[in-house]
Amino acid sequence: ASTLYEEPSWLKRRIEVAWEEERQKIKRAVIIGAPGGGKSFLADFTAVTIAQASLRLLQDRNNTLEGLTLPMRVELTEFARSDFSSDPAEALLEACRQYYSLSPRLAQWMRARLPTEQCWLILDAFDQVDERDHFFLGNRLRALETQDWQCQAVITCRTANYQRDLIPWGKLSEYELAPFNIDEIQQFIKRWFGPKREQGETLQRALERNPTLNHACRNPLILTLTCLAHEERAVTEEMRRSNLYARVLRGLARRGWQSNPLQRDDAHVDDLISLLEAVARALFERRPESNRFSNTELIEAINAACGRAGPLALDETATRLRKELVQCGILVSAGLNRDEELTFSFLHRTFLEYLTAHALSRKANAEGWHSIA
Repeated sequence: ASTLYEEPSWLKRRIEVAWEEERQKIKRAVIIGAPGGGKSFLADFTAVTIAQASLRLLQDRNNTLEGLTLPMRVELTEFARSDFSSDPAEALLEACRQYYSLSPRLAQWMRARLPTEQCWLILDAFDQVDERDHFFLGNRLRALETQDWQCQAVITCRTANYQRDLIPWGKLSEYELAPFNIDEIQQFIKRWFGPKREQGETLQRALERNPTLNHACRNPLILTLTCLAHEERAVTEEMRRSNLYARVLRGLARRGWQSNPLQRDDAHVDDLISLLEAVARALFERRPESNRFSNTELIEAINAACGRAGPLALDETATRLRKELVQCGILVSAGLNRDEELTFSFLHRTFLEYLTAHALSRKANAEGWHSIA
């Protein structure tokens, strides 16, 4: 599982194909990949590409509404909710209503499109579905087969969490995200730094002398973080992945890429990161599979990190710290949950996992491994 968390498995048994060409052929598919490999980005990109094509047809007035293709991009945590309808079409509409206001006519049009070939159903993050909701998710996915839905359907999932038997479809095409090769890494760096050619070349030379980080940069997220860190201060051949996350988090905490950043040696930055570690660990232990937490859960974790107890939603310190974490970009708003309460996510799930691992490492170093049960 650790190997699959870090490395793609396709190298030994798969061939590389272009998604834009391949997606025209599929009916049911799953896309797996390592954390930061681009699963959610590919889901978003595919949905936007399809939506733009339909929008052009609508603007040209050369097609009827019945001829437009509808992309439906939904988090699987929403589609799996136990309090949603057992009817998959209604469950999808209920998931959309968590974020958008659907008029009755629009909802009726969408419902008519869902089971047809004029729909692309893109379901993201199977690995984040709570095990308690697998039953409800399985029933809805199975209904697509029993009700003879003709839509194209794609699921994304982390490689380490993928279990074929949890997806009740008879036929399923399996794809794995290909990592960047050396040329693609270099092209990415050139495009990132653009006219700052010398800065980009400095990073490329550092990666050539740093095989560990160079290998990690095959992952799009790690390469993005590396370029971001190099913008602020040169990445060296000694840089490791853990150092990279530490530097990016510190840069975010001090708002290094915003106007009027704090100084690198400002003690408040250290205080904020220490708080973050405690908050991340508390949230991770609550739901390890998730990266979406209610405002109450977040406030409780902040209060606990500050030595307080209870939700105390109106506590000035907790709300101020929550606001600061959002302004820094470390936390992002993630809509409303089933109780109509605001939710938040870490900017990427790997940041939550890094902070938790760092907190556990500190505890083990201070108290011994027996202290971690």
